[in-house]
Amino acid sequence: PQHAVPPPLRLPSPPFPHNSIASFGWYWAMEDGTGNSTAVNERNCTAPGPCSWDHANVDFVQNSWKNPSRWQPDGAAEWDASDVLELASKGVRSVVSVTHLFAAGPAGPLLSDYETRWAKYLALMKAAGALPHVAYWYPADEPDLPAHGLPAASLNKITAAIKAQSPDIPILLALSNLAFNESTGGLNYALDTTQMKPTDVLTFDIYSSGTTFWPLFQAKLDVLSAFVTEHNISMAVIPDATAGTFAALGAVGNNVLNDLFYQYCARRPTCVGLFPFVGGTWHNIVTEPAVFASFNAVADAVKT
Repeated sequence: PQHAVPPPLRLPSPPFPHNSIASFGWYWAMEDGTGNSTAVNERNCTAPGPCSWDHANVDFVQNSWKNPSRWQPDGAAEWDASDVLELASKGVRSVVSVTHLFAAGPAGPLLSDYETRWAKYLALMKAAGALPHVAYWYPADEPDLPAHGLPAASLNKITAAIKAQSPDIPILLALSNLAFNESTGGLNYALDTTQMKPTDVLTFDIYSSGTTFWPLFQAKLDVLSAFVTEHNISMAVIPDATAGTFAALGAVGNNVLNDLFYQYCARRPTCVGLFPFVGGTWHNIVTEPAVFASFNAVADAVKT
């Protein structure tokens, strides 16, 4: 089955029915497959590609995620602005990770001067002409996981500071799937949405679920969908384009699973983004060409 030609994701025939999907990007695609986690894929991608921006209309910038030397506002802004403008030259907007401006690493405590750091960073990004090309700020990655250990109270302060000084750029927040409780229908993490707007987006990573079984994913997605509807914010879906799922299901099975993710999002007016998860390495685009080719059709439809 892994060598069979997979069916494409089921795009409807024109005219396309209305849906709210406005953003497509390969989630955490910026690592280049050589262990270099400090450079976005675009620094290492040359024509004819494939590159993460070939079809997508957003891409992820995380220069400071694993590099403490870039945690200072001036260094962070220099690197981030460079990548944001490079992506903009390709018609792609950026999702920019900014955890380092507020906390001492993904699991670190809040910095005492985080509001000043954030203001300086914003001023530098504005001076560089990068702010109009930022699609979302990414405040933290799975802060609910013990390994990251960012208390909800700290995250809520971060999101409040982001919205106070940059109200017009939405937030994209990814919790782990473990934060979504199917039994209670609520979150296991005290997320405060009072500072968030309808354009702000909540989603969850799929990799820590340890499953490729769609009903388990759907149960989590149902909790997410109900939560964003109740709190008047938006959601995004992260389909599974990881090497492990491709190895377990093959190209056909992987595409069937991802088609279910796509259809789930397309049917919901609150679902504004598709961000297939590639497991932190762009090498997957080489090992899973059939999966990527099918998603490219969806990406092109979103982009046009």
